[in-house]
Amino acid sequence: MKRSISMLAAIAALAQLLTAQAADQTPPTYLAVSTYHVPDATRAPYEAWLKDKMRRFVEAVMKEDPSVLGFTVSRVIYGGVKEPEANYYVSYATQGIPKNRSEVQNKVAKQLFGKSYAELLKEADPLRQRLGQTLNRRWVGTPPTAVEGDILRIDYKKVTPGRMGDYLQLERDYARLREAQVKAGKMKAWSMSSLVLPAGTEREYDAYTSHTAKDLEQSLGWNQGSQEIAGQLSPPFNQTGLVMRTNDISKTVRGETRVVVMVVRRP
Repeated sequence: MKRSISMLAAIAALAQLLTAQAADQTPPTYLAVSTYHVPDATRAPYEAWLKDKMRRFVEAVMKEDPSVLGFTVSRVIYGGVKEPEANYYVSYATQGIPKNRSEVQNKVAKQLFGKSYAELLKEADPLRQRLGQTLNRRWVGTPPTAVEGDILRIDYKKVTPGRMGDYLQLERDYARLREAQVKAGKMKAWSMSSLVLPAGTEREYDAYTSHTAKDLEQSLGWNQGSQEIAGQLSPPFNQTGLVMRTNDISKTVRGETRVVVMVVRRP
């Protein structure tokens, strides 16, 4: 019985996401995120490989495929204790659902390095262990501004079953305040994304917010003075009411702090 209820909740959440996406006329941005464990002993050569070969590869792929919007690598500096811990996140941002671009990838890899894309990736195998991949949908946020050395604060959210549509609206309501906080210099950027794949009823989180900061100090103090900033908005911003809605709709299950290792973004 419990499993049946959980399955119904999962189906309802998916239906809410699809309905919200259909109502949103802007081209959706998807994030394909691969997670890796990189030992301390191979961190330096791995990052050197990323900043040399992968940077050149991604820049060339962008010229061939206009749907690729950006490529970001971040390293966890404060996070969980899972073994082996996922301490590197490699994210491709695309306009629309990611497509099979193996033809373009192989073409670019051959042109740049004289080998296939699979052979290029194999160079990094001794340096890292691949742990998994997720597909995420970015729903709302300020323009991406992260550069190498910036700090990312990631808060993972578990949404109350059947309330995903309410949660998406909640974060959209928050957007006005977040934009004002960015303008006030409290952080560099903010966004909210939902987990699309893997699906299921027992997953750890359903969505996450990301705050970009210039350093750890800004990351820790991003919400200081939010009441004063909210009070200056017009029309009035009911922050207390949104906090109450947040507690009813979702909870933060864990957080991570990462440093940006590399960014390739379309001009």
